[in-house]
Amino acid sequence: MPKPSPASALAVQRAAAAAVALALSALVLYMVGRELARPDAASVILTAVIYAPVAAVALVCAWFALRGHVEESRAEMRAGCATGAVVGAVGLVAGVLGPAILTPDSNQGPLLGIFVTGPLGAVAGTLIGIVARRARRKPPR
Repeated sequence: MPKPSPASALAVQRAAAAAVALALSALVLYMVGRELARPDAASVILTAVIYAPVAAVALVCAWFALRGHVEESRAEMRAGCATGAVVGAVGLVAGVLGPAILTPDSNQGPLLGIFVTGPLGAVAGTLIGIVARRARRKPPR
């Protein structure tokens, strides 16, 4: 069986990324819309924090589907994803261990890391990675 060309493999990856972006966007819009129908503001904020990383993944997938053929865009996506993973992991660990150290009697301490600091760290790290990569980009001549 012949090996597919890199261009056709990239086209398949971009099509898969478009499908993932559409599915995740529909999920985020459905969940946020469902929460907006409730009068409880705290649940809306918590849902927004939980689904922010899902929305970030959807945006990166859509970006790859639209601009994945450009090497500089792929480099920015890699930088954003790598930084998002690192900062999200640090936020998760800090959110889990911090309350466990400060209030060892609390059984809900790890929830801070799982539902708040981890997801927000992932989103912030993704944005920081993309902005840092763009700042390092050489201006065109």
